[in-house]
Amino acid sequence: MCYVVRMNITQELKDKIDALPLKPGVYQFFDENKRLLYIGKATQLRSRVQSYFRDSTDLSNAKRFMVHKIRDLKMTVVDNEPEALLLETMLIKKHQPPYNVVMKDDKNFKYIHISDEQYPRITTPRKLPLSGRTGRYFGPYTSGYSITRTLRLLKSIFRYCETPPQQKRGKIVFPKRACLDHHMGRCVGPCADAVSAKEYQKIFDTIELFLKGEYKPIRDEVERQMGEASENEEFERAARLRDELYSIDRLMEEQKVISLRGENADYLSLARLDSLAAVNLFTVRRGMLFHQEVFVLKHTKGQSDEEIMQAFRDQYYAQTVTKPPKLYTNLETRRGRNKKMLAMGEVNADEALKKQRASFEKNEKMAVEGLKQLGKAIKIPADKLHRVEIYDISNFQGEYSVGSMVVFIDGKPEPSQYRKFKIKTVSGPDDFASLREVMNRRVRHLPKDHGNQKKDTVWPRPDLIIIDGGKGQLSAAHGMLKAAKIDIPIISLAKQREEIFFPETSEPVLMPDESDGLYLIQRMRDEAHRFAIGFYRRRHLKELV
Repeated sequence: MCYVVRMNITQELKDKIDALPLKPGVYQFFDENKRLLYIGKATQLRSRVQSYFRDSTDLSNAKRFMVHKIRDLKMTVVDNEPEALLLETMLIKKHQPPYNVVMKDDKNFKYIHISDEQYPRITTPRKLPLSGRTGRYFGPYTSGYSITRTLRLLKSIFRYCETPPQQKRGKIVFPKRACLDHHMGRCVGPCADAVSAKEYQKIFDTIELFLKGEYKPIRDEVERQMGEASENEEFERAARLRDELYSIDRLMEEQKVISLRGENADYLSLARLDSLAAVNLFTVRRGMLFHQEVFVLKHTKGQSDEEIMQAFRDQYYAQTVTKPPKLYTNLETRRGRNKKMLAMGEVNADEALKKQRASFEKNEKMAVEGLKQLGKAIKIPADKLHRVEIYDISNFQGEYSVGSMVVFIDGKPEPSQYRKFKIKTVSGPDDFASLREVMNRRVRHLPKDHGNQKKDTVWPRPDLIIIDGGKGQLSAAHGMLKAAKIDIPIISLAKQREEIFFPETSEPVLMPDESDGLYLIQRMRDEAHRFAIGFYRRRHLKELV
């Protein structure tokens, strides 16, 4: 095997690459400062990673530039290629490396899961399992409201049980008492042994048809039940079923007929605008437009259209349950109806990019101006405020104390860098001591000169530290840094009058009202408080349970 010098590869890195197994897995590249550059998947780890360093490999401009920065790597072996794809997607979403195309999607996907049991149950997990999938999954859904509306409709029509019997050690165990819904006539009664497992399974067979977009069998069933209720003079039940029939008809009307041939296909249309990119997805099921959504993508500069589309396909379809039998993209020549669909999708993606760019430009301008004003107020040039860390302490009367560290890069939040701390050495409501503990634990993660630290334990050095609190909190945190001989600029922001305090200086600084600088530092402080409160509540709830 011959490496061509795209970069001065070290012997240590070369040895690591040569020692990689010929097995499926996920690899991660790091630069000399142990910063994550890129995450990729491979059916054969060694062969894939070696290809980056061969002159014969055709790399995009972005990848070629990245290779010059690689100084270390990490790998994870998995059992098969689908697991590698799913793990890669999860890691990219979590870490968002700069050389990976990333779906810029703040929504969390959710799924509907029907368990594989004699008496099935419905749950709504946020993740697909890496392996050992049991039951049937439907999704992903990007709207929690969509799932709520869907399940509410299914529950009202089919009256499935939310606490059905469960199988334990090969035996069916019924609840000690029937659920409240059964007593109110809103559950068919598997919990009361009022319906057999076979009959109950038939209900879920029809539910699965609905989730696949086949509404007509369900509509026919509701219409039959409504007629039956009318004949039996159950007028309240008939009225309820009439309303359900109306809801189903509305769902069916929302879907536009695309093809009379009733095909299943996905249409992906890529659009680019300056350094931004977006993909519009049209989901067609049974010849009807079943779903439409636009996904904005990050880190696309220097990437080819084909690389961007492939990255989107890998990340999106790794999180879907059913793959369409046909997939059309606007990167390939199409004719007729398919061409029109893709052109319509491209218009949607282009419009989304224009809105996104306008939002980016506004936020970018506010961040730049805010950093300038903050730098002027604290006498640090804005270009020296690349990484700002903000700290907050949260507890209730000294119980379940936690600390938070949020990070802003160039005036914008970077959630992948956030960290949380359980307070371990402090008893009672002592914010000063808690801050000293948090700062002491933080400085242990600063880069050391000897270079023997593990990559996962090193956090980049901040250019500024902001403490949520007044003079007392600032003195506690600054005293700890001073004792550790750590020279990092540090200030605090008091809530009442939004005063900025400096160490060993009695007079605070007030920024102009409604200025971008004040808004930025308030946002930083509020984000640290939000993150700390969220962690405290989760910890408190866990302890209570």
